[in-house]
Amino acid sequence: MPTSHRIRSNNLSQNIHLPFHFWKIFGDGLLKKAAGKNGLSIKYELSGISVRPVEAAERQPKSIQDTAALPDFSRDKATLKEALNGHAREACRRLRRHNGYCAVVGIMLRTKDFRIFETRTRLPFATNAEEDVIKAALSLLNELFDPRTTYRSVGIMLENLDYGNQSDLFQKTLHRDSPLDRAIDELEVKFGTRIIKRNNL
Repeated sequence: MPTSHRIRSNNLSQNIHLPFHFWKIFGDGLLKKAAGKNGLSIKYELSGISVRPVEAAERQPKSIQDTAALPDFSRDKATLKEALNGHAREACRRLRRHNGYCAVVGIMLRTKDFRIFETRTRLPFATNAEEDVIKAALSLLNELFDPRTTYRSVGIMLENLDYGNQSDLFQKTLHRDSPLDRAIDELEVKFGTRIIKRNNL
C-alpha cells in the first residue's frame, strides 16, 4: 500500500512541471480554494481566455438635443436667447466629444400651455463650432418668437450628424472645427464648466 502511494506521487510529480499543469490536473475548484479568485483569473489569462469585462464602445448619436424649462414663464426674447445660448454650447460640447459635426440646426419652443413650435435650417457646411450653431439658432429664434406668447422652455437640436474627416473629397462635404472651442473644453474638464465666461452672441 505505501509502495503504491509512492508510485502515484512520483507519476504526479513527473506530470507537474509548470503551474499550468497543476491547474489542468486539479481543476478550477481546488485552484480557487488554494489561490483565490485572482489565481483563477491568472489561469484563464495564461490559457488565452480573457476574464476582463468587455467595455461597449460609446455609440455615436444620430442627433443631439439639449433642452430645459425656463426658471419662470417668459415672454422676454432676451431670456429665451440666453437660455438658447447655453443649450447650444452644451450640445456643441457633446458633439465635439464624439468628434462629430452637424449640418442641420433646429430649435424648439414650448409654450405655457404646452404647445410646441419647431423650425430647422441647413448649414452651408458641417460644423461643431459654437459660433456657427448659435448664430443659426438665434436666427431661427427671430423667426419663431412671438412676443404675445408665454414660453415655458426652449431647446436646440443638432441633426444630420457626420463623423467623417474634416475634408471628405468623395462626398464634397466641408467641415468646420473650432480649435478655440476644443481648448476651452479641455480647460472645463480640468477646472469646471464655469472657469471661462463667454459672451453671448
